[in-house]
Amino acid sequence: MLLETAVVLFFVVPAYSSLSEILQLQSNYCIVALLDSSPHSILSEFFRSFASEFSNNVTENEIRFLQFQPPFIWNDGTELSNDCLTDDVRSTGSCTSEIIVFKRVFTDPKCLFPPPKPEKVSFDAKYADPIYGVDFVNFINRNCGTYFTKEGKINNEGILKNDLETALTASRNTEVTMRDVLREKAPYTSCNVIEVPSPESFLGNFLSISKPVVIKKAAANWPAVEKWSLKFLETIIPMDRKVSVKVAPFGEFEGVENISLWEDFESFEFPELVKKNLPFADLVVVRPAILSMTFHQLVKAIASKEFAKYNASLYLEYSSVKDYLDEMTADVREPRFISEWLSLESSNIWFSDGNTLGKLHFDPFDNILVMVEGEKEVTLFDPFDNSNLYESHIQEANLSFNPRNKTFQRRGLQQFTSVVMSPVDIAKPNLQRFSKFADARPMKCKISKGDALFLPAFWWHEVQSFPSRQNFNLAINFWYEPLYQKVFPCATCPLKFNHAYRHLLQHLF
Repeated sequence: MLLETAVVLFFVVPAYSSLSEILQLQSNYCIVALLDSSPHSILSEFFRSFASEFSNNVTENEIRFLQFQPPFIWNDGTELSNDCLTDDVRSTGSCTSEIIVFKRVFTDPKCLFPPPKPEKVSFDAKYADPIYGVDFVNFINRNCGTYFTKEGKINNEGILKNDLETALTASRNTEVTMRDVLREKAPYTSCNVIEVPSPESFLGNFLSISKPVVIKKAAANWPAVEKWSLKFLETIIPMDRKVSVKVAPFGEFEGVENISLWEDFESFEFPELVKKNLPFADLVVVRPAILSMTFHQLVKAIASKEFAKYNASLYLEYSSVKDYLDEMTADVREPRFISEWLSLESSNIWFSDGNTLGKLHFDPFDNILVMVEGEKEVTLFDPFDNSNLYESHIQEANLSFNPRNKTFQRRGLQQFTSVVMSPVDIAKPNLQRFSKFADARPMKCKISKGDALFLPAFWWHEVQSFPSRQNFNLAINFWYEPLYQKVFPCATCPLKFNHAYRHLLQHLF
C-alpha cells in the first residue's frame, strides 16, 4: 500500500522540478508549488497527500502541482524571494516549507510583437493558514480562478458558472439579421424597456445574462436633469479649467477608411512584423483631432455653433467627471441597481452639439449610459459570434486640425493598432468583403432625457446623438469591471465569468 501511494505521488507531484519549469508551464496552467525546505514537515506531507487526491483529468487541465528543493535558483542565478531566503533564517537555519502559487499567464493578443521570454517571475500568493489543510482548496480556487472541491470535482458554484456561460452563447436576443434589415424584410429589433429595477431583478434578468435594457426615468432623482443648461454649465466650472476636446469632420468619430486617403501613406513605415498580421492592412481607424481649450470655451463654441459652420463637431468624450469636472458630481447619482453588484471603474461625461456619430466598436466594461440632455440611438450587436463583426487589429491614424481656418489634415498614420473597432460600415456595408456581417443580429435602443441604457461589456455598438431643444447633447456613463470577460481581439473567444465576482453566484442559485 505504501509503495502504491508513492508511485501515485511521484506521478502527480514530480520528485523535484527546476524553477525553469514554471516558465514553460505558466502559459497553460496555474502552478501550485511546494518549496520543500523541510521534506518531512506537516505541510510537505499535507501537500503531497492533497495533490494525490485532488489531481485528475479535469483538474490537470488547469492546475499543476510542482515541488522544489533548496536552493531556489532561477536560470539567471537569482534566488526566488521567499521566507526561506531572509538573512535571519539563513543565520539560524530555521527554514520551513512553503506553498506558493504562480497564476496562469495568458498570451495577450492586443500585442502583435512576440513578448520577450522572461528568465524569472514572481509568485502571486502564499498559503499562510497555520492549520494545514483548512480552506486550502478555497485558497487554490481563489488564486487559480477555479471551482473545485477538495476531491477535484467541479463544485456547485462552478456548475452554475458553466451553465451561465453556456446560456450566453446559446441565447438569441433577436432572430432578425442584418440581411433581413438590408433587404427590408424586417425592422430592427428594439431593446426591452423597463422601469427602474430592484438590484435583485437587474442581476437575475439582465446583468447575469448579458442582456441590454432601457431603464425609463433612471435619473429621475438627478439634479443634473433639471439644472444643466448651457448657461448653468458656464457658472459651475472655473473659467480656467482646461479640457481635451475631440474634433472630427461631419460629426463622425472613429470611422474606418482606406489608408491610401492619407497624405503620409507612401512615406509611412509600418513594422513589417505587425503589418503581416493585420487582416485589413489597407484600412485605418480614424481617430479625431484633439484641441485643448477651457470648458467655458467649449460651452460657448457649442452654443454659437462656431465649428458647425465648417462641418466640424466638437466632443468632450471619455472624460472622467471626477478628474476634470468634479464640481458636477453632486448632481448625479450612481444607479443602485448595478452598484450593489459591480465595482465602478470610472464615470465619464459625453458632451457635444448633438450631431455626433460614434462608429461601431465595443468596450470591455459593463456600462450604464444616462441621458441628461438630448437623445441617443444605439445600434447593438451581441458579442457571441464576433466573426460577424470582424473583430481584429486595425491600424490607427490621427487627424490633424487647424483651429485658425477650421480645416482637417490626414497626415497622422500611427504605428499602433485599435483592437475594439469593427471595419464594417453599418450604413453602407461592403458585403462582398464582409459577407458574414449579413448574419449579425442587430438591435436598436433609444434613450431620452432621464433614461438610461444598460450596455453589457463587449456588446458592439454604434451611437448616434441628437441635440435637445437647447441644441446640445450631454450624457453621463458609469463603467464597471465587467461580470463577463473575454480575450480580445479574438473573434472566436467566448465570454467567461469574471472570477472577481464569484461571490455573486450565491445570489443566482
